[in-house]
Amino acid sequence: MPISEHALNHRKRSLFRAWRQCSSAGLVVSLTLGCNGQLTIYDVTLNGGAPGEIAGITSANGGGAGDGVAARAGSTATSGGTSSGGNGVGGFAGDAQAGDGNTSGVGGGLAGASGAGGLAGTSGAGGLTGASGAGGVGGGSIGGGASTGGAGVACGTLIADVPADCFATVACAGTRVVDQNNVPVPANSCLEGTCNAAGTASTAPAPAGNACAAAGGGIVCDGAGKCVPCVSASNCPTGQVCSAANQCVPGSCTDVGCGGICPPCATGKKCLADADCVSFACDAVSLTCVTPQCQDHRQDGDETDADCGGGFCPSCPLSKSCVVDTDCMSLSCDAIKLICINNQCADHRTDGYETDVDCGGGNCNACAVSQKCMSSFDCQPGHFCNVMHVCQ
Repeated sequence: MPISEHALNHRKRSLFRAWRQCSSAGLVVSLTLGCNGQLTIYDVTLNGGAPGEIAGITSANGGGAGDGVAARAGSTATSGGTSSGGNGVGGFAGDAQAGDGNTSGVGGGLAGASGAGGLAGTSGAGGLTGASGAGGVGGGSIGGGASTGGAGVACGTLIADVPADCFATVACAGTRVVDQNNVPVPANSCLEGTCNAAGTASTAPAPAGNACAAAGGGIVCDGAGKCVPCVSASNCPTGQVCSAANQCVPGSCTDVGCGGICPPCATGKKCLADADCVSFACDAVSLTCVTPQCQDHRQDGDETDADCGGGFCPSCPLSKSCVVDTDCMSLSCDAIKLICINNQCADHRTDGYETDVDCGGGNCNACAVSQKCMSSFDCQPGHFCNVMHVCQ
């Protein structure tokens, strides 16, 4: 039976509303408006079967279409759900839409008992890498919180050992190396600890005038490793002077109008100590003022022994005190005994042409394994000098 134009327009509007409802529900559908006004909708997205009719959108003979959208059938494509005009949109149950078996979906407004699954949690941002002074550890974070690593000691830094022994440990590497600043501390306050390039500990006299304390009234160092009562009149009570024996004695002039508590004397005048002389050089034998200090038969100034060494006076002969090789005529100052010897290859230091302590260079014995070298000729037989210039 033909339908009126008004009814046909009404069917078209129903068709449009049905299409919008299906689209909003995520369905891909085929809609058919029959000549008799019959509106039919097919779901074309089901699993490979024949299109399933979506009841509730279908209207017959001009009847009012339901507003609900049926839940999609499980995995069966043959039977669409039916709607009796419910107003709700079918919920999605769990992992399957409107049912999890092969049973057809139930009409709109039902199924949908399960709530929508929560969104996956967003992981926290990773913590910032910790700043290190040296070696600081990067901070971790929970839930995005950042932490900064504590400052550390930079790799390669020398870490002084205890007790002071001329060696230190290199940070990170854990290697012990010679550290000439990690000197021992002698019990005698008029001696200073020293370390040579080989890591051998020794001592050297503290400068004259350094404060000290010793039996017999010693209060100052004499520059030769002894603590004495005085080295000049300034160390003595008023009216006394410092004798050549480093003792405070009653004050008087050492010569006519000079020396002692009087003004310093000129060359040739009598004296007891260097301070009695203008030249600051009182001959220890003749007790007269002389020039220069290198001829006063006593160790003074920068001398390492009496009238020798120190750079200003002539070099010292064998067995005299020294600090460095140039203090000696032999250019060999024993690093342990601090006396001049005649053999650089036995002075416990690297000098001359040596590549390591008392070895290598062609003049001394060949170096042992782990000692420094410039060529394989510097190493003992059967060993060679590697690219790090070490015998192996």
